[in-house]
Amino acid sequence: MHGRIGKEKTVILKNILVTVLVIAFFVVILGRFYQMLYAEKRENIITNGEVAASRAADQIDKYLSNNIDSIKLAAYTLDEMIEENRSDAEIQDFLVGQSTAIRNTVLENMTGLYGYINGRFFSGTNWEPPAGYDATARPWYTKPMSSPGNITMLDPYVDVQSGNVMLAVGKTLSDGTSVISVDISLDRIQEITEESVVDGESDLEMIINNTGMVVAHSDRSEVGRDYAVETGTLGAAIMEELGRSAGNSFEFYYQNSHYIVYAADLMDDWHCVAVKDATAVFNPLRRILFLTVGIVISIVIIISLIMISSNARQLAMERLSKQLSASADIYISMHEINLLSDTFSEVRNNKQEAMEIIGKTRNHAQEIIRSIMEKFSDASCREAVLDFVDLSTLDARLGNRNTVILEWQNPEGEWRRSRFIVSDRTDEGKVSRVMYLIEDIDAEKKERDKVYDTAQQLGFQIRSIANIYTSVHDVDLIHNTFAQINTNDTVVEQVIGNDVSNAQQTLRDAMSRLTDESCLKEVLAFIEFSSIEKNVAETGIATI
Repeated sequence: MHGRIGKEKTVILKNILVTVLVIAFFVVILGRFYQMLYAEKRENIITNGEVAASRAADQIDKYLSNNIDSIKLAAYTLDEMIEENRSDAEIQDFLVGQSTAIRNTVLENMTGLYGYINGRFFSGTNWEPPAGYDATARPWYTKPMSSPGNITMLDPYVDVQSGNVMLAVGKTLSDGTSVISVDISLDRIQEITEESVVDGESDLEMIINNTGMVVAHSDRSEVGRDYAVETGTLGAAIMEELGRSAGNSFEFYYQNSHYIVYAADLMDDWHCVAVKDATAVFNPLRRILFLTVGIVISIVIIISLIMISSNARQLAMERLSKQLSASADIYISMHEINLLSDTFSEVRNNKQEAMEIIGKTRNHAQEIIRSIMEKFSDASCREAVLDFVDLSTLDARLGNRNTVILEWQNPEGEWRRSRFIVSDRTDEGKVSRVMYLIEDIDAEKKERDKVYDTAQQLGFQIRSIANIYTSVHDVDLIHNTFAQINTNDTVVEQVIGNDVSNAQQTLRDAMSRLTDESCLKEVLAFIEFSSIEKNVAETGIATI
């Protein structure tokens, strides 16, 4: 029993382990396939972002370089004019002429050159500053002075005259106290960022300077915001990841959306950033992955359950086979008979002579069974045996029962038991298949007959002994009841009557009526149930 249960547990655990390993295998394969698709999609997005950001960066670099070149050229000429001690009027004329030339030929959005030279303010557009205007306190002067000899760019600002977003580019001159500067319109840079988004290579395009301020953005409302000081916004998240990333590309999640970013570097530590919302790209892949994994797991589990069920049926069949085999050992022969087709199949046959009679044929069941039973039954019971194996009357004899038996003797006087067991019925309830079994009961029969004879002899002896006594009763001391075994005295029978439930009291009353007064006391003491155990302790018998 324990071995079978242990085997079943082993099979179940084995199936569970196989199921887990198969699921793990497919999950790993699907995971790797998903990673390959993910990496391919990610690489495509990064490539598109790189193209968009790099192209925009090249255009912006070219646009800024033209302005920077104009500053460098003006600074070179002004350095010579300062060395030659040119007059303020000559310097003013140069700035006006140069501003006009640059605006007409190169940069139509340039407002004009201006600067602080020889201790005073100059404007290429002849703009007159208001009273109290201190050029040396303005950012366009102080920033170049903090980085002598280098081209510097200020944070974008809105020009009060035109309303355009402007950018001041400046450079110190050779005397160390003069600065030349120019205001550049960022309209072209803004157009470049918007064009990149229109092309579909990115969802957002922006230019961020080294402090986190938005110089240009495909969404114009974002221009001028400082992402470095913001919290909880997409721009702040981009700025944070930009500072943390060691490469040009990175990805992050923000408000359940998946973003991939590529950042191209511009001059003065500016960044041209292309942002792609990859949520719509990767979510279908994830859904397909989870759906596929779910389907695979379901299929594997279903197959495993089928295997477990199959194994359980196999184990059940093995147990049934063993049980049938153990049962079959009891019988000399066991055959299943198809009453409708008069055919049979052999389950077990330990009788060599019967096997020779049957041979290989499995037809004519009635004829073969009759010939076997005629040969192996004693003449004294042959008629009963042949009636028993008459298949034509079997359905009527069985009725609603599922088995009938007959005990008989073989020619050697050994006892056998034949049994028909119903194995199938038609829809109308008629018996269609039966098992026919022959069992060796010789030892059982002889032992049973011996017990029967012994019981008969014992009954005879008990009756013989009982005839000696006037009355014999069986008394149950625990339940205070008694039963009459035999009585030869009508007086005793009348005195006791039919009361068998109160043995002690009934016995006292009876003995009080049947006993002489001279010995009544001793008799009543003798029949007292509480003293019987003591009276019979030595011999098992007590008399008076």
